Amino acid sequence: VELYSTLFKAKKIVHYLDTLAQLQEALGELNDHVVAIRLLEEVAQGSPPKVVARISEEIEHRHSTRLKKLRKAWKLFSKQKDFWN
Repeated sequence: VELYSTLFKAKKIVHYLDTLAQLQEALGELNDHVVAIRLLEEVAQGSPPKVVARISEEIEHRHSTRLKKLRKAWKLFSKQKDFWN
């Protein structure tokens, strides 16, 4: 999209790219969540259960926050009009 941005009116494309960036950031954070769970599962073997539980709780708490962020970003992005029309 950015490659062709010079072909379109800046005002139309700037907001589109901003909302797209927010969506990409939210999706990236959710990917980080998935990776964190997998890594915790790998390193948790042999670790004290209380430590693993605490880290797992923190990961899950952040997940709900990230889901809210994704929903908001998706809502904003889905309302965008096609800048190329």
